[in-house]
Amino acid sequence: MLTLSYLVNILILGPLLISIAQRPEQMDPFLGPATDGRRILVCLYTSLAIASVFGLIQLASGYSEAALSLGVSLFSLQILYKLMTVPAVGLQNPVVRTNLVVAIIHIATLLTLWITS
Repeated sequence: MLTLSYLVNILILGPLLISIAQRPEQMDPFLGPATDGRRILVCLYTSLAIASVFGLIQLASGYSEAALSLGVSLFSLQILYKLMTVPAVGLQNPVVRTNLVVAIIHIATLLTLWITS
């Protein structure tokens, strides 16, 4: 499950970041206009993607405890901020709906890790 959560982050954030970089105006309906706030969000998304790549590298290199520690912290923060987007923005926004799916996956990962530890 740890690998799955890292992969989900990369598979969602990679294409999203590429789309924002190549066609920023097409992201306006989902992320709002290109403002300082959106650029800050891109920085957050980039950080999450880099941390997820690093977590997968740790797993592949045999540093599973480090990958576990990183994942627990990373996924916990993601769950919190993704769930907070529901009352802040509303379910009509496709980013919020995607956030909920990712939050459910990360919750399942953390529960699995907790149960099996």
